[in-house]
Amino acid sequence: MSAYAKKRNVSYELIRRYCKEKRITLFDGKIDPDITDQELSESIQANGNSKLDKKEITVAEHMKEFNKAKARRETYKADLANIELQEKISKLISVEQVQKEAEDLYRKYRDQMLNVVIRATKKLLGETSEFKFRKILKAEIESAIKQIK
Repeated sequence: MSAYAKKRNVSYELIRRYCKEKRITLFDGKIDPDITDQELSESIQANGNSKLDKKEITVAEHMKEFNKAKARRETYKADLANIELQEKISKLISVEQVQKEAEDLYRKYRDQMLNVVIRATKKLLGETSEFKFRKILKAEIESAIKQIK
């Protein structure tokens, strides 16, 4: 009985009680593990969950959680390796590089827009037509934007 209790990870007393309740059949004072497993399975189905069944469920749940955590860890490691690979083949760039390029582009844009006033002033001197005034400004702005690209 004690060997079977250890195998099922339950107390000796629980197995002894099941024997007294006739939930487990003894053969010459010994337990046949295969028959006992079947008897307990039938008894559990008929009477609901037992302590033995709950322990097995708990172990199974822990194993599921362990396997999920292990899978998450492996996924994380694979993602990290993929990121490192992408960086090495230059498909990804660093944040610092993006910030520097954005600053450079902004600086070019700012300079071109500020120069619109200087370039357009000469053309706008003496202009009285609002339509021509807008046309000249629009052309200068478009020219400035094209030079940025």
